Amino acid sequence: MFLKKTYLEKSNIHGIGLFAGENIQKGEIIWIPSDLFTLHIPEDKFKGLDISDQDIIRHYGYFHKEMNVWHFASDNSRFINHSVNPTIVRTKTGDGVQALVDIVRGDELTQNYSDFEDLRDVLGG
Repeated sequence: MFLKKTYLEKSNIHGIGLFAGENIQKGEIIWIPSDLFTLHIPEDKFKGLDISDQDIIRHYGYFHKEMNVWHFASDNSRFINHSVNPTIVRTKTGDGVQALVDIVRGDELTQNYSDFEDLRDVLGG
């Protein structure tokens, strides 16, 4: 669940992106997990889903190898695009997302996907 204002807009990186709706200072927590917005799908249940449903979860979610579950968020965090120069990062404890740099209202929020999954799986490399 977002603790800061955000909005969706066309991204220069890919499709639709998530943008800061207010200025955010480096280190501020901007997102925390919430059972209201995130599904945790065990791998065995994921494999039992239709291929089209699996594709949606793969595109908008990610697989947490240590927990052996798929995370699928229904909030706008699913629109955070990948960047090797991200503006946000997972907290050291892994229980939230914080600003990696000062973010100005209107900046796209980006994350390095390798923080939480194997980029070969995500980017097809």
